[in-house]
Parts: sequence; structure tokens; C-alpha cells
Amino acid sequence: MDALVVLENKISELIELVSKLKKENAALSADKEQLCEQLAMMESFKARDRESLSQEKELTKLAVDALIKNIESLVEGVAD
Repeated sequence: MDALVVLENKISELIELVSKLKKENAALSADKEQLCEQLAMMESFKARDRESLSQEKELTKLAVDALIKNIESLVEGVAD
């Protein structure tokens, strides 16, 4: 009889453990889903930022080229 009681207790403990692990798994799955969404959003921002920086770089290059031309024309005007 004692063996049967011990077996019942072990089965009860296993059921509780399985229930606990299922709850943890559900919580971890929800966390994973949330983190995947955040990662996708961050990657989207990163791509947008990269494009924005590329545009800024191009505008800066054009502005520097214009400044160099203006300086060259001023130097040529002074040299004449």
C-alpha cells in the first residue's frame, strides 16, 4: 500500500511540474514573439536610418563640392 501512495504522490508531482512547465513555455513563447516584433521594428529603423544617412552624405558632398567651386572661383578672381 505504501508503494501505491508514493506512486500517487510522484504522479501528482509530475502533473504539477508539467503544468508549471506548460505555463512557463507559454510565457516564454509570448516573450519570444514580442522580442521578434521588436527586432523586426529595429531592423526597419536601421534600414531607414541607413537610407537617411546616405542621403545626408550625398547632400553634404554636394554642399562641399559647391563650396570648393566657390573658393576656387574666388582664388581665381584674386589671382587675376
